[in-house]
Amino acid sequence: MGKVIYLILLVVVVFPYQVFAQHANGKNINSGDYLGITGEFGVTSFFGDIDEGAAGANAYQNNMAYKLQVSRNFNSLFDISGRVSFGNMSGQKIRESNGKTTYFYFKNSFIEYTLDLGINLLAIFTKNYNKKFGLYGSIGIGLVDFRVKLYDGSSDTVVRTYGYGGEKSTTEFVLPIGIRAIYHVSPNSAISIQTTSSRVDTDKLDAVTGR
Repeated sequence: MGKVIYLILLVVVVFPYQVFAQHANGKNINSGDYLGITGEFGVTSFFGDIDEGAAGANAYQNNMAYKLQVSRNFNSLFDISGRVSFGNMSGQKIRESNGKTTYFYFKNSFIEYTLDLGINLLAIFTKNYNKKFGLYGSIGIGLVDFRVKLYDGSSDTVVRTYGYGGEKSTTEFVLPIGIRAIYHVSPNSAISIQTTSSRVDTDKLDAVTGR
């Protein structure tokens, strides 16, 4: 698995230079190389053993996350960024079997550190693209620290925890993949919207094993 990930990253880093060389024509060249610092916030969603929606009351609060990112953009063709994301996620699982309802939910707090490479997909597929607008696909590598509590939904009692009671937070390898649309309002400012899926290969993230 590790060799495959490193091979993918190598291809992603090397391949764009060969492709972009064939697409050197760009309109509105007012968004060249620049260094950017951004702060963002949004809502997290969980996909795993417990994935039928946010847990209980205050679901929106349970799933807020924030991000601080420092990025270097290279002539609107690609960018490299380091980011720190932190916040919460939650999920619930309700099952009915033989007339009996089983309900579990979890609450997780995390902090994620990643290094990402973004590639302007428009520059790959369009010879004459508008540099004011970019559609970036991104892939990265990083680490995530988290702690989690699993609850019995019928009694709201804690069933299992990781990272509490003097236990060190769990640290796992993370592989983020995302897509981002960005519009350069001026050479010094831009607005964007994006979504990122972070792959973490562990059962500890929701404290549930194959339920």
